[in-house]
Amino acid sequence: MKYRADKLFNAKKRIWELDFLRGFAILLMVFDHFMYDLSILPWFFTNFYSVMTEGMFNWWNIGYDFFTSGFRTVCHYIFATLFLLITGISCTLTHSNVVRATRLLIFAAILTAATAFADTVANLDALIVFGIIHCMAVSVFVYAAINRIFKDDVFLLAFGAAFIVAGILIPWYNMNFVVLPGGAEGFVTAIKACFGFVRAGSDHFPLFPCCGVVLWGAYIGKKFYPDKKSLLPALDGQWNSFISSVGRHTVWVYMLHQPVVAGIILFFGLINGLEVF
Repeated sequence: MKYRADKLFNAKKRIWELDFLRGFAILLMVFDHFMYDLSILPWFFTNFYSVMTEGMFNWWNIGYDFFTSGFRTVCHYIFATLFLLITGISCTLTHSNVVRATRLLIFAAILTAATAFADTVANLDALIVFGIIHCMAVSVFVYAAINRIFKDDVFLLAFGAAFIVAGILIPWYNMNFVVLPGGAEGFVTAIKACFGFVRAGSDHFPLFPCCGVVLWGAYIGKKFYPDKKSLLPALDGQWNSFISSVGRHTVWVYMLHQPVVAGIILFFGLINGLEVF
């Protein structure tokens, strides 16, 4: 029997609470990125300071105050952790993690190429070297390898703990962001960024410690979803249909939301007398 939310969207049977939590996390990420875009309004418009309409100036203040607040910093890590845990749980529900990881890696490559192009055209410092999609792709590959080699689920906890402890000891979260240099040095810096030894590019989610969170999520999936069924089927319903639907398409939302958000901001800025060039 299909869940009610799945009937509404004619979808295959899924675990609705995972879709809901994933959708909730990605919508919060969209809001976070919207606040970031507001906080860098002077980067969007060349005459921002000379023609500051009251409305746009107030929006800039709102975005800047939110993005630089301690509240945002704490919430950012909480919901990123939730997203990574659900990624790990989902590893235990799919038939082919290698295929899933390969698709994510393709999306990640497209994202890096697109942000590199955006930096070349507009110099927005938007380059994503190793963001959350990159981290998810590699982490799913890591899970697939561990799951194939080691049959005892305790190894997921052990390897996950190793990744997390390494990330705490480095510590990647206190490092300043560096500009990715060109040539061979840039390639080496990008590899270091993948593991968290340097912070390069925007949306930085290194394998140390983030892969560990995914592996712990996989352990949770093994223990709590062995039958691949919802733990809360009675609570499913139309009330969660929108957010659950977003949760089924998080990669597309992640890939497309920033151009849409930036386009809306540019539109309102231009009709308020601001200029891009």
